[in-house]
Amino acid sequence: MNNHLEFTVNDILKRDSFKNVKVISGKMGLNNAVKWTHIIESEKFINYLNGGELILTTGIGLDSEPYANISFIEQLIKKNVAAICIELGNKFRDISPEIIKLSNEKNTPIITFPNIVKFVDITQDIHRLMVNNHYQILNSLYTLSKKFNALSLLPNGILKILEELHNYFKTPAFYIQPGSSSVYYPPHAKSIERKMIDYIHEHGLKDHYIQIEDNNFICSKVENTSRTPGYLFLQLTQEGSSDFLHTVLDHAGLAVSQITLRNEMAEERKQYTEVEVVQGFLHDRFHDYNRLDSLLPFSYKSSFFRVIVFIMNEINDEIWHEWNETKLRITLTIRGIFKRYNLFPLISVRENEISIISFMISRNKASDNKAKYEKALKLITEDEELQKLLNNEYYVGIGKNYNSVSEISQSYIEAKRVIELRQSNIASDLFYEDIGIYEILFQLQNRQQLESFIQSHLGRILQLEPKARLELLTTLEVFLDHNGSYKESSQKLFVVRQTLYHRINKLQDLLGKDFLSSPNRLALEFSVKAYRYFSSIDNLYT
Repeated sequence: MNNHLEFTVNDILKRDSFKNVKVISGKMGLNNAVKWTHIIESEKFINYLNGGELILTTGIGLDSEPYANISFIEQLIKKNVAAICIELGNKFRDISPEIIKLSNEKNTPIITFPNIVKFVDITQDIHRLMVNNHYQILNSLYTLSKKFNALSLLPNGILKILEELHNYFKTPAFYIQPGSSSVYYPPHAKSIERKMIDYIHEHGLKDHYIQIEDNNFICSKVENTSRTPGYLFLQLTQEGSSDFLHTVLDHAGLAVSQITLRNEMAEERKQYTEVEVVQGFLHDRFHDYNRLDSLLPFSYKSSFFRVIVFIMNEINDEIWHEWNETKLRITLTIRGIFKRYNLFPLISVRENEISIISFMISRNKASDNKAKYEKALKLITEDEELQKLLNNEYYVGIGKNYNSVSEISQSYIEAKRVIELRQSNIASDLFYEDIGIYEILFQLQNRQQLESFIQSHLGRILQLEPKARLELLTTLEVFLDHNGSYKESSQKLFVVRQTLYHRINKLQDLLGKDFLSSPNRLALEFSVKAYRYFSSIDNLYT
């Protein structure tokens, strides 16, 4: 009996009644599963077969013509029988080369009895064995199911269930839910787990079996309250799998489903607390340091953080009707993605804004963590389910890296200012520290003085009619951004070099021939950026 509690042809060959048999052909199919035995002596009963049967025959009901034997065997093989046992005699004096060839091609063993045997004794023996085996299977399923349910109540229950699967089947086990952290056992299976996630991300899951390189896996779907199910995987030690293995995975999946359901309920309760804490720090209303510490796996005092803000244009009606569930799914997915990069987010999901205070442990503030956030945001844009929830239309901004939680509100303001620039098409940067001169503009509060500065340097251009003003301001900005390069500027503006020469001559007439010299150039660059920013606020600069 094999480890999957399912009989194969090899198992049957070990019975006393098969001591003197000879395997003529189809030896590659000796691991075929045997689901039942049948005595078939006529072609007319072949249609009643379901596949997987061990066939016993003398061929007594066949015509005497040789072709009848070949047709008979061919039809049995087409029914995917496990093996064909033939008693040699009047009808089958030997096995023809045609039958042997077909048997080998289809991996259907042909087994011969050299002497007369009692098929009734054979079927009784095997059926009795199968009934007893079926009882053992039911008993094993009951025992395993009880273990899975008991383990589901313990801390790290999913890991313990995977460990139980591994110990029983002696092969690695995995639980993977797209957008969340995966679990696997034993620990050395991590290299395989990474390949599995990449495979699922690229190809999806369209079948109960997947093959990655030389590794085969069987999977069972684990339903939960979110629209993104999880999947329980077991690596196969050989091709194919048994009904027993499928059933065990389904029972394990039910236990895992109970864990995820409880976790999601706990997450939902936690979410209310989390949103309250996050909003308190973001808007500098109240700072509950004890609750903040309770929400993190480490002390906030030993960590750095950034604030990330998503602004959605609008939420479609379908999502609005399920808003509480939607908020939970968004939170769980984002949390899972951030944790992949050792980022620990506290999340507040509101009708048109997602605010995230993302903590991470770092030895010093100078440690560059921007790459981690870029990778996390890339995964968010690639998650189709999350994009649907966010309605595919949103802006993202990321504040500076800080250590003191008293500066959470400052990082939040910075993230919103980045979004302000992105919404106005002024800048495309994600991080506040990358917005350049606009960071200075945000710090300057006296707009009247700034406008006076702009007027003194750009006044003659601003007096032109709107179309000419926009054309020259855009040309000036691009020309300054590209360090006075005619080639790069003309390419950026999509104009021929001669047109650019003409516009620069106009700018020289209005600003002076030395407008590119320092400090004129610096003053002009600042003035253009400031005018662009204020005009976007007033909806004047298109």
